[in-house]
Amino acid sequence: MAESKLRELSMDFSVDIIHLVKYLKANRETIIANQIGRSGTSIGANSDNIASNRIIEKTAAKRKTMSIRA
Repeated sequence: MAESKLRELSMDFSVDIIHLVKYLKANRETIIANQIGRSGTSIGANSDNIASNRIIEKTAAKRKTMSIRA
């Protein structure tokens, strides 16, 4: 899946979670609302970490290739 599509789906999911949290808090379900809010919106942070790790892996692979050539 393209990273931009993943980012778009992650954002849509997070927005849905935020709406759910607001609904739950309005109905005095604070504890579960807080937990759902934390876990449901963490997908954005995790997808950013995956993208960062890919960049690091590509850079390390390039450095390794360059050192082999030298």
